[in-house]
Amino acid sequence: MKRKTIITIILLCFGLGLVTVYRVHLMKPAIQSLKDRQLERPSEYRPLDSIKGEGKLLLFRLADINGVVFDSSELRGKIVFLNFWTTWCPTCVAEMPGMEKLYQTLKDKDFTIVAINIKEPLSRVKNFVSSQKLTFTTLLDTDGAVTESFRIFATPTTFIFGKSGQLLDTVIGSREWDSKASITTLNRMIDNDTKSLGFQSN
Repeated sequence: MKRKTIITIILLCFGLGLVTVYRVHLMKPAIQSLKDRQLERPSEYRPLDSIKGEGKLLLFRLADINGVVFDSSELRGKIVFLNFWTTWCPTCVAEMPGMEKLYQTLKDKDFTIVAINIKEPLSRVKNFVSSQKLTFTTLLDTDGAVTESFRIFATPTTFIFGKSGQLLDTVIGSREWDSKASITTLNRMIDNDTKSLGFQSN
């Protein structure tokens, strides 16, 4: 009896060992893929001056939420607040009301906001824009090509471009865009078209 019990225990342990090895083997590609992404992430970010286009606003054409094609060449002559975002990003959603207030404050000056949604369905983005009562330009990067060209690795990411398309500043993460400090900084950019000293983090 004892011998049978020992043999049964040995067989169970062997079986469990095989299952464990099999599961680890199946998970190995996923684990390696995650490691690869983690290792690649820092190298995906480039200093501002080495962004494709030598720190200039890239030329692109995307449709807005109403199906109208928008051409970035139309932005020349304005300070451009270019924001990359998604509806499933909590910090993106959190900063949107402040962006709208900022837009309402500065839209009559040489300033505009363009928000590029990354690879989400039109209906979802349109419903979000409507529910939040956002009035600035919202574009759809349905295949992620424009997002990739700007080397975006985190959302939200905001670029501030000068009137001739030169890169003035970048902000990774959300900010209180309607704060006095942010408005003062952007007003200085509008008046002088110069690099900011950096936007304060929340």
